[in-house]
Amino acid sequence: MLLNCDFTPDVTYKAIVKGYEPIPLEICQQFVQSGGEVYLEHRLKSFAAAELPDGSSGVKRSLISQNQPGETIEIFARALILAMPRRSLELLDPTGEVLDPRNRKVQTLIRTVTPVPMFKMFVSYHTPWWEKVEVTKGRSVTDLPVRQCYYWGTEGEQLKADRQNQNSVLLASYDDTLNVTFWEGLRDKKEEPPFETKAGYYGSDYSGSPDWHHYKAPAAMVREIQRQLKEMHGLSEIPEPYSAVYMDWGDDPYGGAVNFWNIHAKSWEVIPQIVHPQENVPVYICGEAYSDGQGWVEGALSTAEILLQDHFGLQPPDWVTEEG
Repeated sequence: MLLNCDFTPDVTYKAIVKGYEPIPLEICQQFVQSGGEVYLEHRLKSFAAAELPDGSSGVKRSLISQNQPGETIEIFARALILAMPRRSLELLDPTGEVLDPRNRKVQTLIRTVTPVPMFKMFVSYHTPWWEKVEVTKGRSVTDLPVRQCYYWGTEGEQLKADRQNQNSVLLASYDDTLNVTFWEGLRDKKEEPPFETKAGYYGSDYSGSPDWHHYKAPAAMVREIQRQLKEMHGLSEIPEPYSAVYMDWGDDPYGGAVNFWNIHAKSWEVIPQIVHPQENVPVYICGEAYSDGQGWVEGALSTAEILLQDHFGLQPPDWVTEEG
């Protein structure tokens, strides 16, 4: 199966040097340089077909400020592209020609996929303790709720001599479906005192990006991940972490990390329809959720190409062959 191609023994892993985030940031920067406007910290509330000031047809969008509740911005556009999964679409106000609940065709198209929750937890240590069991890279799998963990790089990798003072990050848990519910029980649990290490409360000595603290794992979750990591690696003790974060992609506005086609859904029919769900209304939907590459960024890119080529008249790149 294509979905399992990253699980083969001889697979190699490659990563973007500065992470994936620079890609959308660079695209955003080029968009602004080309005259576009970006509204950060705003949420799309609703949209509807509208007549533009020049008399042509377009769309009116209502945006809500996340920082100033109650503040609404209305923007007119010739077209609206919703790069959104199912749950994000369902959170929009059910108004306008496209999302009107009486529009059974569009409602049926949106519900042809089901979101799949996923959970990730990253734990930081001052030393790569997993090397004691001769693990230096790759992935480990278990039937414990952590399910699988990936061994990431270590700061100062070139300084092999000092292996006891190298901050290391472990993708300690990467799971989905029913395993996510296990961690949900530990999300909001209050503990006094919080998880404490020899150096103080975990996270107290981390001075990196403030975004890291927005996803800080609660003490109960840290204790449990430590317990399972020890059992998984056959160790009686492992070092205490200095920081840990988690992300539950089942939360709104995502609804899930990936989306899968429902049984009996004919994807080859749905994809071209949902890209432009309502005739005569310039509203388009693209993204991973309604693609033939669900769960992968390639799926999002493929639906974007369908939109650009079939509805905006753009030609495919020179490097694309007829065989794809």
